[in-house]
Amino acid sequence: MRTAPQEMEEMNGELIYKEKSDGMGGRAKRLIQAWKQIGKGEFISTGFYLRYKDLNRQQKQDESKMIILFRGTQEEKKAYQEMLKEELEEAIVVPIQQDQVKRLIHKFLIKKLKGACRKISGCEQVEQGNREITLQKVRTRGCRIPNELNGLCNIPRPQISISRHHTMPFWTKYSPIFFAEATESIFRQIRIHTQIKILNYCDDILLIHQDKQTLKIQTMEIMKTFEQFGWTISTDKCETEPKQIIAFLGQVCNLQEMNIRMSEDRKSKMIQALKDWFNTICKSKNVKIRQLAALIGRLNFLIYQIKEASLYLTEFDKARTQALKSELWDGIMVVNKVVFKELKWWIRRTRDYQPESLIHKMITGMLTTDASQQGLGATLIYENRKELIQHDCWSRKEVKMTNNAKELKVIYYGLLRFEHIFKKMQDQAILIRSDSTTAVYDIGKWKAKESLIERIKQVFYLMKRLKLQIITIHIPGKLNSTIDSLSRLCRSGDYSLKIGIIQTISKTWNYMPKIDIFATQYIKLINNYATVYLNDLGTHFHNVFNYKWSKVKLYIHPPIPVKVRLLQKMKQDKTQGIQIAPFWPEQSWNTKLKNLTTRFLSIGQANKILEMGQRMKDKDQKLPPDNVGAFLLDLSQMSGEICQ
Repeated sequence: MRTAPQEMEEMNGELIYKEKSDGMGGRAKRLIQAWKQIGKGEFISTGFYLRYKDLNRQQKQDESKMIILFRGTQEEKKAYQEMLKEELEEAIVVPIQQDQVKRLIHKFLIKKLKGACRKISGCEQVEQGNREITLQKVRTRGCRIPNELNGLCNIPRPQISISRHHTMPFWTKYSPIFFAEATESIFRQIRIHTQIKILNYCDDILLIHQDKQTLKIQTMEIMKTFEQFGWTISTDKCETEPKQIIAFLGQVCNLQEMNIRMSEDRKSKMIQALKDWFNTICKSKNVKIRQLAALIGRLNFLIYQIKEASLYLTEFDKARTQALKSELWDGIMVVNKVVFKELKWWIRRTRDYQPESLIHKMITGMLTTDASQQGLGATLIYENRKELIQHDCWSRKEVKMTNNAKELKVIYYGLLRFEHIFKKMQDQAILIRSDSTTAVYDIGKWKAKESLIERIKQVFYLMKRLKLQIITIHIPGKLNSTIDSLSRLCRSGDYSLKIGIIQTISKTWNYMPKIDIFATQYIKLINNYATVYLNDLGTHFHNVFNYKWSKVKLYIHPPIPVKVRLLQKMKQDKTQGIQIAPFWPEQSWNTKLKNLTTRFLSIGQANKILEMGQRMKDKDQKLPPDNVGAFLLDLSQMSGEICQ
């Protein structure tokens, strides 16, 4: 079924049903001028048409023209007659003669929870063709009825009249698409000419505005607007009085407390449905693939209330996908019991459900991360641009992870290692910046492919424990240079000051170091040096931590991982010397270093004053980002002076 020119002939082996020239049943055609004003005149004039799935379909349609008398109680018959009378009065259907019948649609009554009756059509979908189905839980007494689909003719079960649809029937497969396209044009005009915010799901419409009186007036105007385009408003189902607690699509929005929750009715129905599925799977009963897909859809619909919903549908999706490889949507399958774990989680999560906040919290911190083959790096900026830095190398197990897994892992580590800061920022939002599009998307949507599910769960539950709201954004790699340097940081110390800088520092402070510790024969700045490497043949001093440092002036440019141990050794031996270190405020070792320093001199940017070793270049490692400083320490008398 599709919009198309009015006169269509046989094409590609499909019999196209010829429509009359009165558009969508003719009812909207009389308002064609109004539709033309919003650019939908041609859409309404064209209408839609149905086509046969095969060339033998028309013959089977003719053979199935059998009127089945109504079977049911007098009360049900009366209810059906009243509904038909209402449709006739509203010109939804119009009476026709029996010889005008082209196709038949059988109608049934079912009772709703509150006792009222509802009329449904005896068809499931367009593609079924001439396949016969058994309709259950309706008053057919086991009668097998052809699954005939017709958008034109309607023979009701009570033998009262034969009628033709004068409007588009809503029970065909593609009717919601036409409905949505027609309504969206009107919604677009309303949004342009009013300040009303509109949320809609097919024919369920929610109007939002901050001013109660304005909302009330505009609601009535919007209802009149829809009527001007031929729509019928069910006033008995509408709530036109502005409220701060709104029930919409099974959700309850509390605009006073700014939260959203599942309605109790929906909650109880969902729990019961999940329990029924549990019993069905436990007993290995046959189910339709379509039924499993419907369950997945119902659970996915809860994503606004249960953000992690997609993370617990993996096994369901796998079962559905596997079944569809060999069957059609109406094929029969037995659901694998491996879904029990996810099913139990859904029952528990739905039962313990708590309202979800609608408030978008203020961003108070920015976490930027990057991962490389060598390691990880992260910076946190918060409270007037205070910046914290974290970096580390991967463990042997972590080195084997995929790039996407590493990017997610570094975000988790970033949140975990700055936990003491985030605990002070509870109920706030954190902006996470990453150059990985996969990490940004997966965390933003809380969904991922199966191999990354556990990584995403780690981040989600850490965020929940820290009571943070996370917002993700992608940044190009070229703008992520500082964090890229941290993730590729050379931690072994295979770099040194450029020639002449240490001499300038020594003259400035009138302090001449005698030995270069943590050096190698390739990066030494003083001929007398000590190293941490046992295979360096240029010196007799190996493993510098084995010697006492108290009787000589030192030049110290240590690898970053040993800085804390270095300061402890200097305090123990009451050492004096010049230490070179990146200026990273609020790092634990940086704070201790400042407290032990008698003089401090900022040398400049690392990439301008440091020389990389050959091993760094071969491994594509980076220098420490930001500024580098020279710290003069004299612990021989433990003077306790603070750095200048």
